[in-house]
Amino acid sequence: MSDPEILVPDEAFEEPRRGRSPVAKLAARTTIVAGVVVLGGVVWFAYQQGIKSGAEEAAPVITADGEPFKRKPKKPGGLDVPHQDKLVFNRLAPGQVEEPVEKLLPPPEEPAERPEASVDTAAASVEEVVETEPEPPAPPARPTAAPPPPEPVMVTPPPVPAPPPAKAAEPEGDRWRIQLASVSSRDRALSEWDRLKTRNTDLLGTLKLNVESAKLSNGTFYRIQAGPLAGRLAASDLCGELKSRNQDCLIVAP
Repeated sequence: MSDPEILVPDEAFEEPRRGRSPVAKLAARTTIVAGVVVLGGVVWFAYQQGIKSGAEEAAPVITADGEPFKRKPKKPGGLDVPHQDKLVFNRLAPGQVEEPVEKLLPPPEEPAERPEASVDTAAASVEEVVETEPEPPAPPARPTAAPPPPEPVMVTPPPVPAPPPAKAAEPEGDRWRIQLASVSSRDRALSEWDRLKTRNTDLLGTLKLNVESAKLSNGTFYRIQAGPLAGRLAASDLCGELKSRNQDCLIVAP
């Protein structure tokens, strides 16, 4: 005999499971989709409310006004000063007043007028000569007896000192100079001479400075002269070389 089958109590009463129906599956999916949509709507609404409240609490942005800050009134009033648009007033601004500069070239000479002879003066002098009568000659003196000649006395004359030797005249050929510039003060003349001598050592290195003051109508000027030079030809040659270096130069005669 075979053994009888033993039944477990739980298994005795368990029913076989059955699968879900299509309607139940569709309802579950619809519920999930609706929940996702509702959750997304809540998140989007909260985000929009946060942006709106943040914009209200943020500081306002102030843009610059495009119109000018100040405007000139059409009728300013006050004192009307004429000639304000003239350019001549710009010359009186501080720092723009130029120092007077002496012109190195002399002005053209004009012929002097010959004085006219006065006819009245000549006639008066002729009349005076005519009216003047010559004085009568003095009567000759009567001869008188000549005194006896004195006895000669031998006098030894003192020795005459020899005249000092005449100073030899300096030849004019060694007193020619050249003039390089003219400034308004002696200090500027010294500094300008140092600058010119340094710049043209090969031409001015052996010459000496001579500052000559000249009082003109527009002030006192100090002329920068260099020398001596051996004649006019040497001065002319030196001026020619300096002018080739864009340096003004004049010949100064002795």
